[in-house]
Amino acid sequence: MSHFLGIHLGRASLKARLLDEHGSSSGLWEKRYRGTSELSESLFSLLEELSQHPEGSNLRAVVVGLDKAHRSFLPMSEIQNRLGSEVSLLTVPAPLAILLGALPSGPGLLLSLGTDLKLVALDSTHVYREFRLQEGGGQWWVGELSKLAEHSTRLSRALSDHTSPARLMKALPQILELGDFPGPDPVLKARLDGLSLTIAESCVGLASRLPGVRRLVMSGFLHPSSLSQRVSEACDGALSQPEPQFPAEVGAALLGLALAKENQERVHLSKPLESGRLPATQWGVSPVLVRRLYRLRRPFEKFPTESRK
Repeated sequence: MSHFLGIHLGRASLKARLLDEHGSSSGLWEKRYRGTSELSESLFSLLEELSQHPEGSNLRAVVVGLDKAHRSFLPMSEIQNRLGSEVSLLTVPAPLAILLGALPSGPGLLLSLGTDLKLVALDSTHVYREFRLQEGGGQWWVGELSKLAEHSTRLSRALSDHTSPARLMKALPQILELGDFPGPDPVLKARLDGLSLTIAESCVGLASRLPGVRRLVMSGFLHPSSLSQRVSEACDGALSQPEPQFPAEVGAALLGLALAKENQERVHLSKPLESGRLPATQWGVSPVLVRRLYRLRRPFEKFPTESRK
């Protein structure tokens, strides 16, 4: 039986999931790395372990969800050589893998509350779009909290426990809780209230301009947090907010399954095979592949319930 590997590259770790053609999980890996210098090493270690897996010889596609910054560091030709010519290798935007894992059966909008704040969308024409907002990401908050602390003794004391930007970034979800009831810090609360309303307006406004986009999901290390909770409340009624169905690495693996199903049909019809790739100047994935994924239903039903967490 054919198998498909989905890989999601995060800031400091990767997660990989092996699915069969019925959508059942047969392998899960997680590896940590420090910076891009260790990224390739972690990937090759994963491929080595995969080669020893009972289903490793049945691998048909590998889909890697990554950020633009990772693309120049990945030795794609060497990875393809390790996999062999019979295995398809496809790279896609990490937010796309997250969105397709969360909403694998139709259009939607993803608010990524990470180091940067991004809005990504797949509409009913299967086109991927990515937008970056200047305010609200973790990197922005590091600078903004220092400014707010000049007007808040309570916030200044909280920041004094996190002297480096890296420590402050890690503690952001807890620090933002100072703006919550009971006894919220008034300076931080006012900033959170205003910013969350602005972000919510961006989400609702973008969805209103894109065909078929009526659902919103969130991801990133600032979700859940005081910020994401406020945005969710502000969007309530304008956008439905379903629970994410699968993690990002499953979204990537399902793209590999969709690619295989698409090409099975094309072989039968004597049509050229689909690569799933877009021109090098574009960032995303072929709409043909997204359309095929949306047509898959049974794999989602068979995926183990515990893997949806």
